[in-house]
Amino acid sequence: MLRPAFFVGVPIPGRRAIQRIDLPRKYTRIDPGEIGGISMNEREREIRVLRFFEELLAVAPERRVVWIDARTAGEPELRARLESLLAASGDPGLQTGMAASMIDDEPVPERIGQYRIIDVIGRGGMGTVYKGERVGGDFNHVVAIKLIKPGLLSEALIERFQHERQALADLGHPNIARLFDGGQTGGGLPYIVMEYVDGDSLGDWLSKEKPGLDRRLDLFESVCDAVAFAHRNLIIHRDITPSNILVTRDSVAKLIDFGIAKPVSALWQDRAGVGPSLATLSLTPGYAAPERMTGGEATTLVDIYSLGKVLAFLIDGAERDPELDAVIARATEADPGKRYETAQMLRGDVAAWRAGRPVSAYGGGKRYLLAKFVGRNRWPVAFASVALLGLTAALIAVLVANARAEDARLRAEARFDDVRALAKILLFDAYDAIDAVPGTTDAKLLLADSGKTYLDKLAADRDAPIDVRLEVGEGYFRLSKLIGFTGGGSLGKREEGKRLRQHALNLLGQLHRDYPRRDDISLSLGHLLATAAGESLYGDGDAKVARAQAQEAQRLLGGLARQTPRSAGALAGAYLYLGDSYGWDNDLPKAGATYEAGIKLVQTMPPALRDEQATRIALSGLLRQSGEVYRYADKPDQAIARMREAVALNRDIVRASKGDPATVRKLVASLWSLGDMYRVAGRLDDALATINEGQSLARAQQAANPRDAGWPESVALTGMVLAQIQSARRDRPAAIAAAREAIAIRRSLAAKSGGNKGARLHLAVGLKDGAGVYAVLGRPDLQCPALRESLAIMQAYQKDGTLSEYDRENNLKPVTQALAQCAS
Repeated sequence: MLRPAFFVGVPIPGRRAIQRIDLPRKYTRIDPGEIGGISMNEREREIRVLRFFEELLAVAPERRVVWIDARTAGEPELRARLESLLAASGDPGLQTGMAASMIDDEPVPERIGQYRIIDVIGRGGMGTVYKGERVGGDFNHVVAIKLIKPGLLSEALIERFQHERQALADLGHPNIARLFDGGQTGGGLPYIVMEYVDGDSLGDWLSKEKPGLDRRLDLFESVCDAVAFAHRNLIIHRDITPSNILVTRDSVAKLIDFGIAKPVSALWQDRAGVGPSLATLSLTPGYAAPERMTGGEATTLVDIYSLGKVLAFLIDGAERDPELDAVIARATEADPGKRYETAQMLRGDVAAWRAGRPVSAYGGGKRYLLAKFVGRNRWPVAFASVALLGLTAALIAVLVANARAEDARLRAEARFDDVRALAKILLFDAYDAIDAVPGTTDAKLLLADSGKTYLDKLAADRDAPIDVRLEVGEGYFRLSKLIGFTGGGSLGKREEGKRLRQHALNLLGQLHRDYPRRDDISLSLGHLLATAAGESLYGDGDAKVARAQAQEAQRLLGGLARQTPRSAGALAGAYLYLGDSYGWDNDLPKAGATYEAGIKLVQTMPPALRDEQATRIALSGLLRQSGEVYRYADKPDQAIARMREAVALNRDIVRASKGDPATVRKLVASLWSLGDMYRVAGRLDDALATINEGQSLARAQQAANPRDAGWPESVALTGMVLAQIQSARRDRPAAIAAAREAIAIRRSLAAKSGGNKGARLHLAVGLKDGAGVYAVLGRPDLQCPALRESLAIMQAYQKDGTLSEYDRENNLKPVTQALAQCAS
């Protein structure tokens, strides 16, 4: 009977092994650089050795010596190479006592992250897998925790590992063991927190259950679904083996060890010389595609190869069928280009065989197609043949056409998947890779334009799967942030960005109404609503809409079964914008209470969520705005303390992100608030130093990102406070120059916005603040025209009833009063 290449993982004596990990294998990865330096003859011999070794793994242990003798007669070098691979393999079937030798005496930690260790599941070359349970909290959570061995990963690989697990954390599918969390221990060892699967490996399940062929193929099709889902999300597993497929007590397959999988986007980094991934450290001969064994590039086709090998393992012992053999042969073609293009196409052929339909891998011609049709419709054909004998040729023609149509459908599905993958790479993976790099606005625009073309194609398909509809909604949201977004990082076309954002809200809102219990949809919609609340407030000046959006985001995100870094950051952001909406209505007690609730929420989160960048950024905003509440409550000391806390947090975030422009923007905002608070408190030297730092950072970013409309806004914000500070210091030329520049920037941004209300109100506020500077300096010739222009803008919104209470009280009222003095 065919057996898996390795029974991956070593159970601890007296305990049932549930989750398993890799045994150490010296041959696990062949460095392409090593292969590149040998001659063609040596390369061919090495490939031949690996092919023989793969075949050898299927031979019973007691027959392996005879097999080697027969295959290596007269070739001592080949024999020596095979024996060295066997010695390195650590296969328990090859070396007696190997399992025992693998069980070392390393101490079991009492706790890893937020989990108490309660058992050891298995040890192996990658490290040790522990069973853990969550410490504290209001619910029980049992998990499997893989602790990577000391010295296995370099610092660069650890950093890469931490990055890749972000892409894997949201990989939710019923046949994939979830990756919940990860991090590093106090000693610097990386770990992964995974779903605990109470079940057996595929091989054990077959031995215990002895399932029929239908149950085996049901299981295989579910594994294909899981792999197809991962591929659609641009994740390659790279080590699909029977040992990495667990079967639960309910006979549900769970594909495990996605902790060593690899996002497709990481392949771009590999080509750029960023360095290897954790995934490159693991492969299983016998199941690994030939191109991996020779150091070739891994694509989704390596998983197709492994699936073919798993299918062969599953049906071994059953009566052999030439059609299934053809399916296996096509999936495990040595030439990747001859394999099935997708996991769904492989699954489709298996399903076709089970339903008695033609199998595309088998071929067989017209006689084969006719036989399949008769097999599916035996009695109808028997009766009809008496009357319709003369129509046989026509029937065959129809069958041929149907087979071609089915093949065309499968290929169309493959093209659809290609379009989907391209859109996702352009709008998410490639975009994120350059988003943290200064000066890439034009490059992001090019990616967005190309991505929108693919998005529109996907959106036009009314029968698109749920996951595609979800990705399209998120894609339009991503586009809206690039085109016109108040938070910066955009081209400043706010009305166009608003239309894209509303389109995304409509798509995701309908999807949530159709599938209200799907957490992935609730997460996407909640994240979008939390961000949209800020846009409704600062872009549209609509506190009522912003409040409703923030509250709905809180409901959706707070109701998720499991919080992720993304949901935690978005939830904290919802508290921030909900508090801001109360502030715009001049309800400072409610605003303050909301900020404090948000701060407490973040402080009580598990460290893995609390320490994520998105959550820390939201916390910095909550601290800053809490300081503003203290400011308006005439509590300057408390206000300064909170704002300084926000500045310190943002400095740390910028350092950790290596200068990501998005984090620098938050630092500038916190310096602006603190500098202005110092000014109000009469600490002009502190105010000047703080604002100068903020404006210097903003100007440097503006020079590096000239197309980013957010940086001129930051220059204008800090510039107006600088003008107010200089007027208080009686430096007339500096104050007037700073005020004029800030107003000119606001005027330019309002013109570029396409008539956006938020941009025009920002201009009105800038004119009001500038008029205040001119008044202090005794320049009514500059003050009064600025007040009149500001009043005209605000009165237009007051007339149509869209001016907020905050703007009426804090902007319209003082402008009206100051203009009365101008008239007198």
